[in-house]
Amino acid sequence: NLKAPTHNFCYFGSWVGSDRDGNPFVTPQVTWETACYQRRIVIEKYLDSIDQLRELLSLSLHWSNVRQELLDSLEQDQQQMPGIYEELSIRYRQEPYRLKLAYIAQRLKNTLERNSALSSAAGRQAISEIHTDNVYTSGDEFVAELKLIENSLAASSLHCRELDNLITQAEVFGFSLVELDFRQDSSRHSDAIADITAYLQVLPKPYDELDEAEKTAWLIQELKTRRPLIPAEMPFSDETCETIETFRMLRLLQQEFGRKICKTYIISMTNFVSDVLEVLLLAQEAGLYDPASCHTAVRIVPLFETVEDLKRAPAVMRELFELPLYRAALAGGYQHVATEQDAIASSSAAPLQPSNLQEVMLGYSDSNKDSGFLSSNWEIHKAQKALQKVASEFGISLRIFHGRGGSVGRGGGPAYSAILAQPTDTIQGRIKITEQGEVLASKYSLPELALYHLETMTTAVIQSSLLGSGFDRVEPWNQIMEELSA
Repeated sequence: NLKAPTHNFCYFGSWVGSDRDGNPFVTPQVTWETACYQRRIVIEKYLDSIDQLRELLSLSLHWSNVRQELLDSLEQDQQQMPGIYEELSIRYRQEPYRLKLAYIAQRLKNTLERNSALSSAAGRQAISEIHTDNVYTSGDEFVAELKLIENSLAASSLHCRELDNLITQAEVFGFSLVELDFRQDSSRHSDAIADITAYLQVLPKPYDELDEAEKTAWLIQELKTRRPLIPAEMPFSDETCETIETFRMLRLLQQEFGRKICKTYIISMTNFVSDVLEVLLLAQEAGLYDPASCHTAVRIVPLFETVEDLKRAPAVMRELFELPLYRAALAGGYQHVATEQDAIASSSAAPLQPSNLQEVMLGYSDSNKDSGFLSSNWEIHKAQKALQKVASEFGISLRIFHGRGGSVGRGGGPAYSAILAQPTDTIQGRIKITEQGEVLASKYSLPELALYHLETMTTAVIQSSLLGSGFDRVEPWNQIMEELSA
């Protein structure tokens, strides 16, 4: 009678359809269609599982104890969907579980139909006009109905493994399948801010001519006010308009699909504090950050890629953490409702961010192109140690996002060894790793392989968190690595 964990420790994500760094074809509409496509895939899977459960759960009302909560829900379903009752009440008159599953299946079909209507550009513009009767607005509603059946079966000391599996799948994948991580180059944000400020003439000189201290001071000032910065009509360049629309799309996705669908915004080529504050300001303009309550609906993830950026990363994060405004934004993130064991197996993160969690991404590929394999990995190793030290000083939880590729030259290699080789005390029960397309087939194409790989990574995270390696505390070893790297 072993069951899957009640609280999920592993979540999945994707950059497909949301990573616009260097890809002009990833538009806001493409991201919207991607989210609708993912929802269609996962709901179709759930419908197949519900059909199988209807074959299995044939228990009679006379031979099992059916909880009153389930019977009450059936009465409510009858009022909301009388057509299903008229069609199936005689056939299932003594089979409450099959009748309940019929109602659930119809709600899934209604949700699927609404999703199809929304997937086009016209559907996106007419969200309020598309019917919402007898649909699931979130995966949580679906799970709640499945648990009504589970609890009722438990009252008769019965368990259904297929039902347990479906509940676990729904808890992990919801109606969004995987989280979409947004990513864009830092220059796009600074160009957009420069374009906006030039049109409004709110600065004594062009934004891109300000030095870093002047940029930071102005951005902090703007982040303290609720006054809109972007006019309703946007007389800007196509690139600036698309950057603004990307943040508005992120907000729209959260409103339609829930916050689990997307909340991570990665800044490629992060160089300075202003790169992060620019994204926070654009997020504020889209309604993703409220300066009064400090409520933050987006997790900003700086990506340090080149060797020079890796060396600068601890100083950049320290300067950010020293800003009361940024610290308040971190603390204003929505609270974590599951466990803190965030062993991540792809470019995703736990659906709800813990308060005071800072995620930092480190790029393996670009740093390797910059300085070679050994030097690149050594700089990443040192950056992690320094970042963890800075985060600990400010009482902030740090999650390192490893942008590893499939080949060794892009940071690939055995995942177990790679996780155990991380600096001491930097894992702490959480990790996030990209699995590039070229290795997905070799690691996940067969269920047995996928299970082995996930178990291996989870084991490494637990082992590293509990025991640590300690090898990097040996000073002669550090000196030798520094010489080899140079």
